[in-house]
Amino acid sequence: MKKTNDPMPAMQAFYRAAREELEREWDARRSLKSCPVFFNITNFRLYNASCGIDQGDHCLQQIAEILQKNFPGRLLTHLGADHFAVLADTADVTTRIEAACHDVKELIANPNIEMKAGICYLSGLPDPETLALAFDNDAALACKSITKDSTRHYAIYTKEMGRLRELQNYVRENLNRALENHHIKVYCQPIVRSLNGKVCSFEALARWDSPEYGLLSPALFIPTLEEFRLIDQLDRYVADQMAQFLHNQMKRGQQTLPVSLNFSRLDFQLMDPAQMLEETLSRYQLPRDFLCPEVTENALVLQDESIRQGLRRFWEDGFEVWLDDFGSGYSSLNVLKDYRFHTLKLDMAFLHPFTKESRIILTSIVRMAKELGIHTLAEGVETKEQADFLRDIGCEKLQGYYFGKPLPLEECLPFCQDRDLSFESLQEAVLLNRAGLIDVSQSSPVAIVADDSQNVQFLQINDAYLKSLQSIGTKNVTDSNLFLRSRNFPMHQKFRHFADKARKSGQTETMTYVDNSQYMRVNLKTVARAGHRCIHRAELYNISLDEAARDKQSRRLDNVLRNIILTYEGIWYLNMENQVLEIIEPLTSDQQVGETNPDIDGTFHHFAEYFVHPKDWERFLHFMDPEQFYRQAAASQSAIITEPFRILRSNGNFD
Repeated sequence: MKKTNDPMPAMQAFYRAAREELEREWDARRSLKSCPVFFNITNFRLYNASCGIDQGDHCLQQIAEILQKNFPGRLLTHLGADHFAVLADTADVTTRIEAACHDVKELIANPNIEMKAGICYLSGLPDPETLALAFDNDAALACKSITKDSTRHYAIYTKEMGRLRELQNYVRENLNRALENHHIKVYCQPIVRSLNGKVCSFEALARWDSPEYGLLSPALFIPTLEEFRLIDQLDRYVADQMAQFLHNQMKRGQQTLPVSLNFSRLDFQLMDPAQMLEETLSRYQLPRDFLCPEVTENALVLQDESIRQGLRRFWEDGFEVWLDDFGSGYSSLNVLKDYRFHTLKLDMAFLHPFTKESRIILTSIVRMAKELGIHTLAEGVETKEQADFLRDIGCEKLQGYYFGKPLPLEECLPFCQDRDLSFESLQEAVLLNRAGLIDVSQSSPVAIVADDSQNVQFLQINDAYLKSLQSIGTKNVTDSNLFLRSRNFPMHQKFRHFADKARKSGQTETMTYVDNSQYMRVNLKTVARAGHRCIHRAELYNISLDEAARDKQSRRLDNVLRNIILTYEGIWYLNMENQVLEIIEPLTSDQQVGETNPDIDGTFHHFAEYFVHPKDWERFLHFMDPEQFYRQAAASQSAIITEPFRILRSNGNFD
């Protein structure tokens, strides 16, 4: 605000006038009827950023006029920046504050910018120094306590707030000593993969154990370090300590997992976080993906250019960037539109309370994230009910007291061992990161299938897929996995060949089979591969149920196939009347289910040229002559004709 246009008294003149007013009240009745009030316009820098400094000055002048209107005849002053002070009448101070805050809200019309007030009631006549503190310390503390509370316009100073300020001063003055003497320690909290129940990473958290005050709350010392622009010193320290621990783990041959590190909005102004991580990784010879930067959603609301450049640098340098507390701010969806993230950490408020509405919101967020190719992690998981629900909707990672609280670094491994929480391997991480983007919350029957080249098993199925399984008498996914692993299961080898075909082609493959007199069709696509392991996305449909209402020809075809589809690896249907060949079950990789070819002879010649051993070509083509079919079938008592040929297999051999 331009001082030349400021109609209010200067600060020192204001304090002298306030002291004189209070002295008159005290001399008249030995009591005070006035009280100091401190006003702050929260996030006013947003207004300056969008409207310009000159318009911001004009807005502050209008706010001063609003205060004069709502506190007529009272002492007021502009304390500088976006702060004001009023010596108000105690009798109606809260009513007048509410009215003034309402007027300012209508003036600015931005939900992120509000006027807040702090009140300091006086019990006796203060001396001049104490009076100044009552305004810009005590009342200011009360005002600051509700900065992020959109439901309140004012707060009243208490002694507890004074103790809080004392602790904040301690934090500011003793940070360096705490870092040097390791009074600040790094704790870790496990993050569990929902698909396999294994620990897949940790979050690094700072804990301050003060010799004078005991364990200080992070809710106290982190905002304090941000306020005094010291937070970068803490975050450098945490990154260094964490990297040193991981380096020592690797030297001892112990398994290590990625760790996420929290970065404040101010970190991007006070240092280059990407460069700091680069130097830390280099110093301790760690792989890049061992340290993952986390940025809280609220840090992005201001559209700070330093943050924008810092996040871009993270991506360019190959770091996985996580968005913390997603859903806690006003602009969650805009944040996703404007920035790139690897993982969304869903705010724990969605789970507390755990209601029908929160379930609907979480399901929608997870589905949206998968559409955007972003992974999801839920914080604050405290119950089995919450964990099961999050897994069912496809939330990939879970964190909370249900799995373990934050612990000192040296206690993390023993804790996980005691709880039978095994660590995920690098190969599992590669596969399941891709698997996690499969949307199982949709209405179609979808499953996530793991394949180690020997056995396939379901990692997750949705309700629609389970319904398809139950239509053939399979009660649950556990029973289905038992069948798939059993070498005695009639379909074991057929499924094995089918999975190999999907792995090799990389395309969606289709197989039809009969189970419990039901005609089933499964679609399979390989979505991730690592070594001999891979992940498939599967869909399963009961065609018997679907075709019940279809035409007579479909039902006739169903009856033909029921008893032969289990027996043969490949099935071609020859319609001699219309001279059409249809692939019912493919025998080779260049064929697809449902493919038709009007040139039967040409198809046989093509097949012979590419898949039949050259020495068997002439005999194969003679055997496939339709006239020979009829002659040999008529001569056969069972109407079945057979003859062996050497056919090229996927392993490159003729079998």
